[in-house]
Amino acid sequence: MELAAAQELRPITVGAWLSLVLFVTKNWFFGWIFFLPDFVLNLASMFTGAAIYFLMGQLVGRGADAQVAQYGVTYGSYIVIGIMFNTVLQTSLTAYHQSLLQGYWANQLNNYMLYPGGISAYLVGNLAALYGLTAVNTLIYFGVGIWLFGVPIVVSALPSVLLVLLLAMLAITGLGLAGASTFSLLNAKQWGANPVEWLVTFGVSLLSGVYFPPTVLPAWLQRAGDWLPQTHALHAARLALSGRASLADAPVTADLVFLLQFSAVAVPIGLLLFSAGLRKALREGTLTRWS
Repeated sequence: MELAAAQELRPITVGAWLSLVLFVTKNWFFGWIFFLPDFVLNLASMFTGAAIYFLMGQLVGRGADAQVAQYGVTYGSYIVIGIMFNTVLQTSLTAYHQSLLQGYWANQLNNYMLYPGGISAYLVGNLAALYGLTAVNTLIYFGVGIWLFGVPIVVSALPSVLLVLLLAMLAITGLGLAGASTFSLLNAKQWGANPVEWLVTFGVSLLSGVYFPPTVLPAWLQRAGDWLPQTHALHAARLALSGRASLADAPVTADLVFLLQFSAVAVPIGLLLFSAGLRKALREGTLTRWS
């Protein structure tokens, strides 16, 4: 009996932990596709969303073409590229808090707490699933933009664009971890109750150039937008994607330097806050709930 108990309390191996992560990810996707009509409509809404934004840009954005000329695209293409990239960046902002909320309200964290490494495996598995869904969404925007609406893409620039995207995801991960810490530190256990996510999303929508170029804003709002990593990521990605600038060119280099500096500050702070929140929840028993 004592030997069995000792074996159960042994630290989890890397292989077993990865198997648990894969199990969580598979469960998430099986749940997503289980209801076929909902699954099909979700995919269709991704396609129609890209088409609507592009057509909106074509129909009402002709006056803005001069503002986006530096990127070598029309206003319709400008919007599609902005939505496509911000979809990925938004996942880095929201996925950590969403994973905690999903586990909490579905009473799933209760089960994973019984396994060594279960909480971390659950969170990583959920993150993998959310990024997987985001990848599908982004590919649909990419396909709609290129094949149906002729968004200009320089294929040789795709590695540069990928680097910009990865650096931006790292920078925004710091904000995402800080937002997720409010689950325990501020008891933000309702969907949409994350103050960090709300504030950053509002700022990005208005200031970062997702839907319209920041140059149309007053100078003081442009300066405020320069503090957001999304502003620099979208600027660098659009220039690289259209072939107007490379990583070695000053405008893109300046954006990359900002993303690295932002990551160096935001990620450690986000990790500290997230760890503090998780320890508080485990200590107080508020990571799970009774139903």
